[in-house]
Amino acid sequence: MVQAGYQSRLKRFGGPLTIVTCLFLSITFVLLWNNGGQEKIALKLYQQQSNWSSVNSASMACSGCTDLSSAEQMEIRRVFIVGCGHSGTTLLYRTVGNLPGMLCRGTETGIFINPLYKPIIKLVLTKWDVEAYQGGYQAWVEKTPKHINKIQQIETVTPTAKFVFIYRDGRDVVRSLIERGYKLEKAVDRWVQDNIAMKKLLPSPNVLSVRFEDFTNANSVLEILGQLCQFLDLQCSELHKLLALQGPGDSGYQAAKDVCTMYPNDAAKFDDLENSLLFTLGRPSSLRETNLTGKQHGKLRRWQVSQPWQDLQLDSEAGLQSDEASYFWARTDVQDLMDYFGYTS
Repeated sequence: MVQAGYQSRLKRFGGPLTIVTCLFLSITFVLLWNNGGQEKIALKLYQQQSNWSSVNSASMACSGCTDLSSAEQMEIRRVFIVGCGHSGTTLLYRTVGNLPGMLCRGTETGIFINPLYKPIIKLVLTKWDVEAYQGGYQAWVEKTPKHINKIQQIETVTPTAKFVFIYRDGRDVVRSLIERGYKLEKAVDRWVQDNIAMKKLLPSPNVLSVRFEDFTNANSVLEILGQLCQFLDLQCSELHKLLALQGPGDSGYQAAKDVCTMYPNDAAKFDDLENSLLFTLGRPSSLRETNLTGKQHGKLRRWQVSQPWQDLQLDSEAGLQSDEASYFWARTDVQDLMDYFGYTS
């Protein structure tokens, strides 16, 4: 009876108690955040998501590096893939990450988007430098499409950063976004806003622009890869370029949410990619699994990143319905961007 009464009272007050607890924790978080606790909180949250090593142990990886806030001492180059979502950023990210001397960061980090990272951005970037150094890499690459609106902030934090910007016919991007669940106007707005943000910064010696249609064309993809290797100062053979176009093998290096494999070193990378190439040559491949739709985005993305590069020759007008195409071309901001990037109606 006593136990039943206790459970009854607990059930009765459980809701209010939960609310009070949440309010208490929220107020505590805000007080800590506003009284110099930002870095401790951010570091704690980052440690829960990352295999964090101490600064002391990390410094041992770089002989002679006394100031770990200086990426130049380790000579690790920092590369960011940017572009409007659904413009081919994931395919480009995986390909760049597969090039020799390049360590990819796995998934989208959002490091310049999430405010929790703000007090520790330099520390996290340095951690990435150390991990690249430990693997014998010369550079690392990160991809978060929304970083396209944070270029100036990134350059303030790391002035020597390089950016690879990929752009795509707006009609194809809008159709892809609609398949994911976007409304027409919102899809067009996103394509316009993201590409305008980048257009304002072009041309720039720190930015290499890649046209999606050239990157997915068998007649031009190797030329694009050559430009990437030159821009990123990487030593790439023709075999390296071909292997970079492969999806990951069955090595177990890729985590479930990763869209680019974080290989421990180049030897492991190219051993896995060679096995992937041999496997690809022995099986037929389809452009897309027919049972996956844009609304099943996570499952679709995991399937996409497992596939090797493919030559895509698509009809942009075929993607949009007539009323969608009419709205698209009626906007002057769309017309200006399409003309700037060399697309015609």
